[in-house]
Amino acid sequence: PALLAKNNEIFKDRDFESLLKLADSEKRNQFDKIRVMGVRFNSIYHITNTPTFITGNNYIILDLHEWYYDSGKKFNFVENNLYNKSFNGTPFNGILFRYPLCTNNDSKISDEIYESSNILEMFHRFYENNSILFLKFIENITFYELKKGVIEPELLYVIQLKNADEIQEQRCLITKEIVPMMNSLQLGELGVNNQLHTSYITSFCCKKGDFKENNTWLIFNYLDDLLEAEAHFQENLKEI
Repeated sequence: PALLAKNNEIFKDRDFESLLKLADSEKRNQFDKIRVMGVRFNSIYHITNTPTFITGNNYIILDLHEWYYDSGKKFNFVENNLYNKSFNGTPFNGILFRYPLCTNNDSKISDEIYESSNILEMFHRFYENNSILFLKFIENITFYELKKGVIEPELLYVIQLKNADEIQEQRCLITKEIVPMMNSLQLGELGVNNQLHTSYITSFCCKKGDFKENNTWLIFNYLDDLLEAEAHFQENLKEI
């Protein structure tokens, strides 16, 4: 069994290098990179030992245990005429991940064992908890299950923002502004008026089988004084 995830973003060259470094990601100091290609991608190793994915011309295998490759391997599947039946010899416009589930305890990263039922439960929790409210870039999430012996996947859940274009700027405001602010903080050039806040009304639709529900939320995001936060952490680090 495996978990597959697909989105419409393309990996950059730097992203490949980052994913080969579990403990020392190149994006650790890039404060806006909290999406799938950032440091938090490493959390996927709780459910898989050898993630693979296709993006653009490339097929990538990540092997942190070095069971088969030295950290990982990248193939150009277009030039090498791989998967022609699926991709017709053309680049893939997006990212398609495949995470084979951990089914034994050979992993040196996590001792968890995952089955298909665990992933289905994860899908259900995401659907029930309105998790899309806390995401800044995703506008639509669709969950499917492809059962053994079946050709077409079964649609389980759909979560879609209805006013994504209207609130795009407000959703991403703090994420975009935090980068120059953190750079200024590190250089000692951050001014005293450094709080950030934004508010907007988000409307989204949830579908589960024949059931459909519309929700509207007032969202308020606030980032407090970074100078005070740094001073607090520095003081606590001294005590430790």
